[in-house]
Amino acid sequence: MENLKFWLYCNAIFSMISGLSLLFANEFLQTYLGFQNVIVLPSIGINLIVFACCILVITSYHLKHKKLLFLITLLDILWVIGSCILIILQLFTLSTKGYWLIGIIGCIVGLFAKQQYKYRL
Repeated sequence: MENLKFWLYCNAIFSMISGLSLLFANEFLQTYLGFQNVIVLPSIGINLIVFACCILVITSYHLKHKKLLFLITLLDILWVIGSCILIILQLFTLSTKGYWLIGIIGCIVGLFAKQQYKYRL
């Protein structure tokens, strides 16, 4: 159970840092990604902050609820799939660095999903 908690806390911390970055470094990230939309990145940031808070609550108080743990893992898997679709289809005209960043983050989130699944109750 400690391994599962570790990976869930890592996921929450990473999601919180990512969310806060998207929210407060919006202009820098728009330039870095080559994406000019003042609403999208902060919106994703807010959702990531809420996701991180949910993970923390579930890890602290509801760790035995397998459906909630599965939901976290499923959302991580969907994030990875979405990242792959963005990169493969190049749905937005992002910078090369932007696509690389999305890919790296997708790999990290994929690691969280794999480890959470591996150590599920």
